[in-house]
This record gives sequence, structure tokens and C-alpha cells, in this order.
Amino acid sequence: MGCWALSLALGCGGASKSGGEGPGGAPDPGDSSSTGNGGRPQHPPPAQGAFIVTLSTSDASGKTCPSGASSTFDVPPVLATSPAEKLSSTSYQHWVADGDGDSRVACRVQGGSSFAFSGRLERGVEILDITEGVVDGARAGSARITVADGTRLSNALASPGADCVVEVVTTSSGPQIKNGSMWATFSCASLEHAPSDACAAAGTFVLENCEP
Repeated sequence: MGCWALSLALGCGGASKSGGEGPGGAPDPGDSSSTGNGGRPQHPPPAQGAFIVTLSTSDASGKTCPSGASSTFDVPPVLATSPAEKLSSTSYQHWVADGDGDSRVACRVQGGSSFAFSGRLERGVEILDITEGVVDGARAGSARITVADGTRLSNALASPGADCVVEVVTTSSGPQIKNGSMWATFSCASLEHAPSDACAAAGTFVLENCEP
């Protein structure tokens, strides 16, 4: 999807994106999935993206959030060093690509008037897994979300069903979703691990160079 043209004219952290399409659908100059070298097809770029999630106390009766009252972590780890550049609904400047060190990214975004999506982003012990994702023509929808962080959580936490609220980010270029890529916020009333762990969760994720 290239570096999204945001209304705040944010850059891409000094690096150019590898592949995808621009918001208007035209291939980016750096799209390595296009043909070149005399028309010979190139390998598609690896899936890439980012996420940030904040865990907090939930309303689940009899359960507690093992990370404490509030805990935030992100992939890549931008918040700790450059908080002004952290991923949000208005800023996307840093990302990880599948196979880059200990990072793994796999995703699918498919649709037109509505979309189905799934994705998994991980860097070491920090993981965001998204399944059963759907958004409608108004670019609002739901998904089942699982998070893990080996430094803060003893176990992965998952929503009971596809009941986390997902909203596609809209910039001056329009809604940031199309076949193969999306940028969205999410909120979950409860992510749980039986018998007694439960946290509310909210965050933002980006999936790029996904399977359409």
C-alpha cells in the first residue's frame, strides 16, 4: 500500500515501503511484485505491518487482568523510544516484514463493498492474531483477536468470539482498506484465559502485502 498519504503529511520514518499499491490503486514505484528485467515477473514483497495494544482491567466478573491496571506494547517497539511516532489512527511510520529477524507476518484482506480479513503479526514473544474479521460498507465490523506477550502475560488472551469491534482508519485519501491491505483500530471488552484471566483491550493494526 506504500506510505499512506495522511492528512498530516506524515512520512514513512525515512524508509520507503516495499511494494503494495498506493491509496488510489496505482502501483508504488517500489512495488517489487510488478514485472521488470525485460518483463520477467518478480517475487511479491513479503507481508508486513505493525500493531499496538493496550490491556486494561475488564468488567469480567471474578477475573483479573494479569498485566495490571494498564499495559501497552507494540510491534515494532516504537513506543519506548519514540512515543510521538507510535502507531495510531493518524500515524503509521514503522513496520516489520515477514522474515525480518524474529518477525513473522501473514495476512489476508479480501473484498470490495465489504471485506473479510485475518492476520498474524509477531516479533519474538509479542503476538497479535486476528481471525474471523469482517467489515461492512461503512468500514465497521468485528473480529476475534488473540494477544500474547511473554514478558507481561503467562498465557495468551483471546476474545470469546468474533466480538471485538473493528473500525477502518479513514484519512484524507479515504478508508484505508482494499484487497491485500488495511489499517484499522480495534477494541475488545474482554480477552480471556481460563479460569481467571481477563483484560479489556484496545489498539491499532496495519496489514500490508497480504493475500487478496
